Parts: sequence; structure tokens; C-alpha cells
Amino acid sequence: MPFREMLIAFFVILGVGAFVNGMPRDEDPMREAMSDVQQPGSSSSSKQQKTLLESPLIAVGTDDNFNEEVLSSKKPVLVEFYVDSDPHCNNMAPIIADIANTFQGSLKVVKVDLMNNPVLFKRYEVGQMPGLIIFKNGIKMQALAGEMTGTDLTDFLARHNIKPSATNPPAG
Repeated sequence: MPFREMLIAFFVILGVGAFVNGMPRDEDPMREAMSDVQQPGSSSSSKQQKTLLESPLIAVGTDDNFNEEVLSSKKPVLVEFYVDSDPHCNNMAPIIADIANTFQGSLKVVKVDLMNNPVLFKRYEVGQMPGLIIFKNGIKMQALAGEMTGTDLTDFLARHNIKPSATNPPAG
């Protein structure tokens, strides 16, 4: 009995596979269903990331300007090392923008695209994405890795005595 059921299942799977593989690409119902699902690194998420990087509150760090933007800053600096195609980095983008707004008087926020800045990637040994590092007076204070909530990030900054701007208290 189990052999017969396995044989039937095999032929059903074989028939479905032959049907799907023989279907023209433009008539593929799964492809049409997935067209509405945003893929990581797609143009929409790239556009969102680019818009956030154009914010006057977020500086773009590069191999060439890192000393000027981060290490020479008079304010504490939160550096986010990200990869545009990583979904966790894309999820963090609005949180980083909110932090930049909330802490704009007391913290500088810099984003570094690791794909375009390999020297910084190697120097700071960034592993899991996104990588976050706090710098004070040009010194690396602490690093965090991975996606987190705005509350977690605010608590992390508070542990380093970085308080929200009086004019922009944290949301929620």
C-alpha cells in the first residue's frame, strides 16, 4: 500500500512539474503573483535608501572622507555600515533616519555603503549587517550588529550618555 501511494505521488509531482516547466514565462501565475512582492535590493527599496541618504541630517561616509566626517567630529557619531541589497539594512533605514532627526543636536549620523568602501569594511571588521559603531572624539566606543528597534538603538545611545535633542524627543 505505501508503495502504491508513493508511486501515485511521484506521477502527480512529475505531471505538475512538466506542466509548470512547459508553461510560457509570461503566463506563469507564480511570477505574476510575486511581481507585487518587493524583493530585497529592488529599485523601490534602493529608491527609499537613496532618499534617506539625501537627508541633510545623514552624512555619507566613504573611504576618502571618513576621517573628516567621523574621526574629526566634535559630536559623537553613529556610523551605520550597510549593504543596499540587505533586507535588514533596508529595514533599519527609516529607524536611522528617525534617530538622525531625534538626536540632531547631540549626534552625527553617518552611513557607509560597504560595497563601495572596502577599506572601511576591513578596518572596522564589520561582520553582520547592519553594523553600527559609536565614535566619540575619533575613538571607537562600541559596535553592534544586526537589525534592532528604534527603542533598542535609543537605549544603546543612552548608555553612551547621548541624549535626544530637546526640540526633537523620541517618537512613541
